[in-house]
Amino acid sequence: MNARHGGAYRLAEFPIGAYGRTQATETMTVPNYLMVAERAPDELVRDVLAVLFESRSTIAEEVPAAALLDRRQAIFTDPVDLHPGAVAYYSQSRR
Repeated sequence: MNARHGGAYRLAEFPIGAYGRTQATETMTVPNYLMVAERAPDELVRDVLAVLFESRSTIAEEVPAAALLDRRQAIFTDPVDLHPGAVAYYSQSRR
């Protein structure tokens, strides 16, 4: 699939409990990206990411997939470069 579609797919684990699953299952996924204009202010991008990750439990009450947001995985955006504000957010959140 990746050879035919430019590396868009990744392996991921379909979590226990999703759709009533009783065991984790390996599957192919296509990542979702939060896109911003290159000219978006770094501080705005940092703030949006901070709110998104700090509020993921609350957001997940309405959008269950938000509970799966993972800062450690979010930095892998190849072939899309991270915005400098996102780089700053992820660097700061590692501390």
